[in-house]
Amino acid sequence: MGSKFNNDDKSKILNLITNGEKSLIIASSRLQDDKDVVLAAVGIDGYELRFASERLQGDRDVVMAAVKNDGYALIFASKELRDDENIVTKAVENKASAYIYASKRLHNNKKLAFLAVRKNGNVLQYVSKRLRDDKEVVILAVSNYGSGLKFASDKLRSDYDVVLKAVKNSGWALQYADEQLKDNKDIVIAAVKQDPVALKWASPRLKKDKKIVMLATQKYDKAIEYADRKLHTDEDVINAYLSSCYKKGLDFEGGVISTLKEEYENLLKEQKIIIQKQNKIRLLLIHLDPSYVRKVDEKEKIKVKKMK
Repeated sequence: MGSKFNNDDKSKILNLITNGEKSLIIASSRLQDDKDVVLAAVGIDGYELRFASERLQGDRDVVMAAVKNDGYALIFASKELRDDENIVTKAVENKASAYIYASKRLHNNKKLAFLAVRKNGNVLQYVSKRLRDDKEVVILAVSNYGSGLKFASDKLRSDYDVVLKAVKNSGWALQYADEQLKDNKDIVIAAVKQDPVALKWASPRLKKDKKIVMLATQKYDKAIEYADRKLHTDEDVINAYLSSCYKKGLDFEGGVISTLKEEYENLLKEQKIIIQKQNKIRLLLIHLDPSYVRKVDEKEKIKVKKMK
């Protein structure tokens, strides 16, 4: 029978660590409190700080070595060191989201906030209330994570420059903008250009804007569902919709079909002889629901020419 492994043998534990084995977890409590051993471990994997003694989790040299290797190791640092600007800066330089584990005081540090949101705008949610109202900080954040606009102050969510930066990065950010800016044509066009689904959050007035609706529909056929219903049967919008659908293989949206059917029946019922429009809708419905067209044909006794 082999000899029992000695987890209190410093040379053996160090040898395992230097060979890439994450051995601090199996080391004795004495070695978990040994600075040489812990420094060796966190130098290879900073997250190994979690197995260090409480004393060494408060040691500046050990923690600095750990966060340089893995910023998330900051979570295991002592309360005092999570309030140390130099330590936290090194952690954030390695992993922007390590900012989460900084002290409340440092969440109000603009320099540190700049560093974090420049790397990851989503971190804006963790900065202080004061800095979420700082235009420089917020613009930096939304420039790389547009939806971070949701974490900005009410004042900045109604700021034209901030919102424009946000929607240019992510059209979805429009949903977090002030209602007044959802009615701003430049803002909405920028949002729709980035992501046509942004039409969903445009103001009712701009959902009636043919130019904006066509821009969205040409990029993504289902965006037509967010447009004002009256535009569902507009000839130009239909053409944009058809073009987008054909690009992806006739994946039509049910709500649009219902609107077209209603419009088609109204044209027949009210005897509005708008042949061009009627035929366009009819042609579209033949593609979408031929059985429906046949039923209407029979009911209205419309003679249909066979298509070659």
